[in-house]
Amino acid sequence: MHLLSIVLCTRNRAGQLRAALESYRRLEAEAGWELVVVDNASEDATARVIQEFAATSALTLRAVSEPRPGLARARNRGLAEARGEIVAFTDDDCYPDPDYVRVLRNVFEDPRYDYAGGRVMLHDASDARISIQEHGTAKEIEPNAFLASGQILGANMAFRRAPLLVLRGFDERLGAGTSFHSGEDTDLLRRAALAGMRGRFDPMLVVRHHHGRSQADAAALRRSHQRGLGACMAKFVTNKHTCKQYIRHWYWALRSTGALNALRQLGWGLLFAFKYGPSPQRVWRHPAATIDASRESAVAKSVNSCI
Repeated sequence: MHLLSIVLCTRNRAGQLRAALESYRRLEAEAGWELVVVDNASEDATARVIQEFAATSALTLRAVSEPRPGLARARNRGLAEARGEIVAFTDDDCYPDPDYVRVLRNVFEDPRYDYAGGRVMLHDASDARISIQEHGTAKEIEPNAFLASGQILGANMAFRRAPLLVLRGFDERLGAGTSFHSGEDTDLLRRAALAGMRGRFDPMLVVRHHHGRSQADAAALRRSHQRGLGACMAKFVTNKHTCKQYIRHWYWALRSTGALNALRQLGWGLLFAFKYGPSPQRVWRHPAATIDASRESAVAKSVNSCI
């Protein structure tokens, strides 16, 4: 039986975090998994909420800190600290279904799969219908396949830990807390596919998203997502091994999104390319300073314990 690690990253959402943590008490599996909660430089009562929950819970919970803001950094910290062979990622405004661990185990019992994702359902019907993934049909994701943005969401995705470390985790230049706001999850999934990994979308794997956004918020969020969409595409169209495939997909995506959004995406893509240029290799590189720092820290602790 694989040990599973569920990584939950949070920043300045103490009130919401309480409800998210409580949802883990309802998981049907009593053993064989751990919850890794990453406090990403919170300035509110987040640390106290985590401590209070840990004191009253029988769950295997480890609280870690990532002092530099950024969701990709926080997720890399969770990855570095996770002990499980399978590492799942979700958000601090999501509630996993009670059978979440069992379904996740069932997916990864098949050795063909290196990563997986599932449905992200709307928890509150009064919230705007955004940041969800409701497809009800299972899908195999072949090696080298193109993954569209949103095909698997960062709020409900999991990887085998070993190949994820080979990929150097999440690109810390992307995602919430950066200029580009999103895209770190899509980028990682695309790199996994291009590395020859096989994935699965399984509709039985469910989390419920309690984002609390209104329709007015939805329009602003969609505009914000253009940043990550453009930056993520810039990585792949500037790589000689992927440019033909991704230029084609980007062309049709831009045609279908409307002129204003297309201009936004192109602008943010160009900004990303220029910011991290001047060579395609520098645009494509996958900085993972958080993972590297964690490894160095672990080595230092090991050396010190032997002195």
